[in-house]
Amino acid sequence: MLISDTMEETPYGFSEEWKFSVLFPGTIIDLETSGLDPSMEILTFGYFTGGVIKIHQFAKPDAELQTEFRKMIGDTMRFLPRPFYAYNSPFEESWLRTKFDIDLMDNWKKMTQRVKKPGYKWCRKHRWVKAEDSHCPYCSHELKNEPKWPRAEELVSLPHKYFGIEIEAMGHDVPVLWEEFKQTGDRELLMKVVYHNLYDLLRESCLLLWDESVTSYYAGMLGEEKGKPRRRF
Repeated sequence: MLISDTMEETPYGFSEEWKFSVLFPGTIIDLETSGLDPSMEILTFGYFTGGVIKIHQFAKPDAELQTEFRKMIGDTMRFLPRPFYAYNSPFEESWLRTKFDIDLMDNWKKMTQRVKKPGYKWCRKHRWVKAEDSHCPYCSHELKNEPKWPRAEELVSLPHKYFGIEIEAMGHDVPVLWEEFKQTGDRELLMKVVYHNLYDLLRESCLLLWDESVTSYYAGMLGEEKGKPRRRF
């Protein structure tokens, strides 16, 4: 695991901070929550700006403290520089009630759509395949007419994955880990959530730095017309 520069106790749980030699305009924001309904708890609030990743972890199962935690998040966001970025930003927008400037998923959703051809269907393993029935001709997976949008970890793999080391939780594990934490008080369960948030912020920074000139190059390889880059850093 990475060792954070600082670990600080807070009224809501704890926070951690890491410094990186990576600069870009604005702020990447990522949340971990106890479910999909915005009325449920925000568990983790992480952001990456000015070469610093800061993660606030909620660790006090208390409704009043959750209200204060959300207020702290709102107060913090007022001072974070725009533009705001997130991967699948409508999720963060629904919880934070704040409009984000750029969805880092957009380019990759468009690329997935561009390669579809008549007679092709989507296989979760083999991507677009030519098929007339409901199952992939190369495996037994059921085919869909529309693709599953890629998760950030599917686009950007990190070194620990190559070595088969399990450091982080996945998004769907977070609610389960939160319930286990409430029963046991074991902070190691929450550290898996913190590291998932950390690594997602790093993945999203990679996608941000891969500006549209790169995605246009790949789109060109797929037979599409190259577009103009959105920005240069």
